[in-house]
Amino acid sequence: MHIEIPATKTAFTNPYGGFWTDLENSLDLIAGRQELGWISDHEAGLLKDWITNGFVVIPGAVPTAIIDAVNRDIERVLEAEPPVCRSSFWRAGRKYWEPARKAHMREEEAKLLDLHMVSEAARQAIFSEQLHRFISLVFERLPVAFQSLAFEMGSQQPTHCDIAFVHVESPREFVASWIALEDITPGSGELQYYPGSHRLDDVVFENQSVWAAGDLSDYSANLDRIANENGLALQRFTPSKGDVLLWSSGLYHGGSPRTVSELSRKSLVTHYCPKGRQPHPPIDPTRIFPTNYRGFVCSEITPLMSV
Repeated sequence: MHIEIPATKTAFTNPYGGFWTDLENSLDLIAGRQELGWISDHEAGLLKDWITNGFVVIPGAVPTAIIDAVNRDIERVLEAEPPVCRSSFWRAGRKYWEPARKAHMREEEAKLLDLHMVSEAARQAIFSEQLHRFISLVFERLPVAFQSLAFEMGSQQPTHCDIAFVHVESPREFVASWIALEDITPGSGELQYYPGSHRLDDVVFENQSVWAAGDLSDYSANLDRIANENGLALQRFTPSKGDVLLWSSGLYHGGSPRTVSELSRKSLVTHYCPKGRQPHPPIDPTRIFPTNYRGFVCSEITPLMSV
């Protein structure tokens, strides 16, 4: 008996899966959601941009009053006794993790870690209405925020892909937000990225995993080469205070050179996965906390509080 084989099938565009926006028929699914009245025309446009470029920009997503409160909380955290957060930074070729202090924030690649666990204003910002709505459209589940990084200066971090360094049990099921805590000026070490790079094949390391291991000395240069060979052009983000950029876990990005040394680049980066997924190594369920903003927060090391 001859059996007809279906001419088409629906599959993820990447072997590591992802969200419905990573399905080959994702544009059809957007059209269906529009017809059903589940999303607005504006939201459909954002989702199409997400699928094509691997990121979206939402201007003015976080109100100024909330941004100001976040900045005040950062100052309180950096002055707290005893310290309530850690910072990470490089000095003389060595990476440090130390109790967070103001003096650390101008070191190389300095980051204030886990602000979302100690600042109510930060929790309000990272789950602000427009961010929450878009993330929820992609996740189709409530979001869990983890690994937040607050910056005072541009990191100048070389090109990288979050999948390699931010570990989630399903490598393509997380996203990140970048919230401008001030107007960003050219020369400050702006965020930069390759639109469309989220659709490139994932780098597999010596351990046969997409999680980074082994010699990484050529890693960033290799990503730049791959992006260039695929005709992708590097873009820089110069947002206004309160603007937000959300990116896919697969997007190639980094920090541009800081050409004006005195310029700050105050920003807050947060990673999110859907409820039901876990950062890796798994976090104890008793350390995953609900918030007042229809989302959850967690951390391996920082307790929940409000400074």
